Amino acid sequence: MLTDLIYGVPTWAMMAGVVGLAVIVSLLGLAAVSRLIKPELRRGHNEFVGFNSALVGGFFAVLLAFIAVAAWESFGKAGETAATEASLAGDLFRDAYAMPEPAKSRLTGEIRDYVQIVLTKEWPAMARGEDFGDEGWKPLMDFHATLVNAPPGDATRTV
Repeated sequence: MLTDLIYGVPTWAMMAGVVGLAVIVSLLGLAAVSRLIKPELRRGHNEFVGFNSALVGGFFAVLLAFIAVAAWESFGKAGETAATEASLAGDLFRDAYAMPEPAKSRLTGEIRDYVQIVLTKEWPAMARGEDFGDEGWKPLMDFHATLVNAPPGDATRTV
């Protein structure tokens, strides 16, 4: 499908294809206009066309700048979200060491499973533009169930 084409083609090849297509369409349009419209008629409209071209070019430059800023902000937000998720997973992993056995082993194993699924399955699927399903939720739900059912520890105990 179209998404497979977009995600499957290297960026440099996609850029070359888009630029090449734009150049070919422009040259074909120029050739068609040169044959269909007489030079005397075209000369009379040069000033008007030049002004409008500058206006449209300026509009698209501003629009492109807004799109670039929005894309950069989305990229930054995705990085922040990933960093927060990694930090929280690390915090849960360290906090699990305060739990008594066998809850400690189960909790650390479930966090390890979650991180493994995210790194090896979910992120690669997102990079390919595919749906990654709900597999990552299972270790989190198991973690929650283990945590809720864990016996309370001794408040005076130190780790």
